[in-house]
Amino acid sequence: MRYAELIEAKQLGRAFNHLEDLVFFYGSAGTIEALEHLKDPIQTMKELHRCLAPNGWVLINVPNTDGRGAFQDPTHVSFWNSNSFWYYTKAAQAQFINTPVKFKLARINNYYPSDFHKMHWIEYTKAHLMKLEDGVIPAGGREI
Repeated sequence: MRYAELIEAKQLGRAFNHLEDLVFFYGSAGTIEALEHLKDPIQTMKELHRCLAPNGWVLINVPNTDGRGAFQDPTHVSFWNSNSFWYYTKAAQAQFINTPVKFKLARINNYYPSDFHKMHWIEYTKAHLMKLEDGVIPAGGREI
């Protein structure tokens, strides 16, 4: 899907079923700006993990549930906050979803992208995740 089609689909309130409609990969890195439009969070994270090269990065920006942004848009079909990423980065939470997906959480930050967002309490979470392969322990260790 071309970027212009993606913007048009988002404006039309389409909920997405396919990760490839929303992720832009550049070799071993990817960005996703519409995670909240994908219906199955666990499958989405599995697919992100599958698509990334070993030690590849994904940079995620998502309106979070600590503000109004996650719920106010009727096209959002999954809901996230900074704790949501624990299920893919911490063993204690990962056991509840039974998935082989393993990421190192390199950065997590809650922020307002603009004064407009701050005025209307539309907070975002930015998560930078690095794909971990089985048996690999990156510098700084990992919890999974």
